[in-house]
Amino acid sequence: MKTIKIKCPSCGNEVSAVQYEKCKKIQGFCGDCEKNFTLNLRKGCGVPMLVKKEEEKQISRLEEGK
Repeated sequence: MKTIKIKCPSCGNEVSAVQYEKCKKIQGFCGDCEKNFTLNLRKGCGVPMLVKKEEEKQISRLEEGK
């Protein structure tokens, strides 16, 4: 997992986003237009798009372990 700078898909402002190394999925939040966004750069990474909080904790633990 790494933090990158990316243009918000909604308003075009530059925001910080998190990129997952394994599947190249990018998740971010734009403070200006107050929208969360998720970009899938590659299909089939196996990480579900909508995850429950408990699963989210497990996924973040897995990501940190790499």
